[in-house]
Amino acid sequence: ALVSGALLGLVAFGTYDMTNLATIKGWSLEVSLVDMVWGVFITTASALAGYVAVVSLQKFT
Repeated sequence: ALVSGALLGLVAFGTYDMTNLATIKGWSLEVSLVDMVWGVFITTASALAGYVAVVSLQKFT
């Protein structure tokens, strides 16, 4: 879940940020890099939370 979440966050936020970098005047590389790091972190945390929730619920079935 951690690796898949991190990869998904990198691809999703990377696509958004690199598109903005290429198309929006004044968009900085620093903003893109910080946002991509945030995206990897928050998507990994969300994937982990989902995994923990599913594993916890499976104990009751």
